[in-house]
Amino acid sequence: MGCVMMSCSILIVWLLMLRFGVCREALCIPSERETLLKLKRNLTDPLNRLSSWNDASENSNCCEWVGVVCNNVTAHVVELHLNTTPPNFDDYLFDEDPYDEALEAFSRSQFGGKINPCLADLKHLNYLDLSWNVFLGQGKPIPVFFGTMTSLTHMDLFYSGFDGKIPSQIGNLSNLVYLDLRLATYGSIIPSQIGNLSDLRQLGLQGSRSGLAEIFDWLSRLSKLEYLSLEGALLSEAWLHAFHALPSLTNLNLWGCSLPPHYSQPSLLNFSSLLTLDMSYTNYSFSPKWIFGLTKLVSLRLSQNHFQGPIPDDIQNLTLLQNLDLSGNSFTSSIPVVLRNLTSLVKLYLSSNQLEGEIPTSLGNLTSLVKLDLSHNQLKGTIPTFFGNCFL
Repeated sequence: MGCVMMSCSILIVWLLMLRFGVCREALCIPSERETLLKLKRNLTDPLNRLSSWNDASENSNCCEWVGVVCNNVTAHVVELHLNTTPPNFDDYLFDEDPYDEALEAFSRSQFGGKINPCLADLKHLNYLDLSWNVFLGQGKPIPVFFGTMTSLTHMDLFYSGFDGKIPSQIGNLSNLVYLDLRLATYGSIIPSQIGNLSDLRQLGLQGSRSGLAEIFDWLSRLSKLEYLSLEGALLSEAWLHAFHALPSLTNLNLWGCSLPPHYSQPSLLNFSSLLTLDMSYTNYSFSPKWIFGLTKLVSLRLSQNHFQGPIPDDIQNLTLLQNLDLSGNSFTSSIPVVLRNLTSLVKLYLSSNQLEGEIPTSLGNLTSLVKLDLSHNQLKGTIPTFFGNCFL
């Protein structure tokens, strides 16, 4: 019995090692190494970030190259991380010159050039991130061959340099869970084949005043969506009804969208599961009272609209908020005392309004606050000492 138990234990350990790939070092497959080298030849790499991508004997294992991830068991290339990380504006909120320097350094580090069709030869690739680059140059559409890479579960082309028509072949990527085409397809009509991606959890699209208005039926087929971004879209009543087919939606980004007047009616929407909502730059001019019923929100952005009058007291209902951005509006009167109830706030932006009076001492209740912007208002009096490490 003891030997049997020991054999079982050894078998279980061996299976776990096989499952998690700790029993061997992945040595890349020669044909896939050649594919990566071909891919590199067509890219521009100003800072030589892909210096490890070479066929020298001491560095021929492509599974160890920058941005490449291999399966530890099969050694197939399964992930390509060729994105460029932009600077975080929040880190330079009050330091424009350092931000400009960081932005310039970022632009110098971006990949460019052409994506060689040989990329599709990586038949086991499931993760592709080409975001924040300048591939091909402005006006070049997403390559059609991307629609043949059916193993992909994650494809990020956000701000990648592509621009233009979305190939309908993208609808063939039935395994996709994550798809971000923002700023890669500006003004493009969304092909109905996108609705075939029934496993999508996250979807990012860039619209225009005509690009998203006509076709919406495909959206209602994406019932598993948790994150949806429709930046810059002209949204009709039909779009709003399509939202009802998204019961799992927790994150909604409508930045820059044009909304119909009746969007203020809560009877049309049921976003009770929302955790984040961005309606910045939507030209809203009336108080969106239905938003204050979304009590699960942890992030709310309503910046750069046309809100007027006092900040509504109903905002105190959103007690789970960690991030609140009301900047760039025309809010008047004083900073409402009810903000003291939002004790989970970490970031609060009220800049560029017409707020008056003194900073209320009740904001001292916001003990989790680390970023506060009250600039460009008509506030008076002294800065309270209880803000600690907040940025005023």
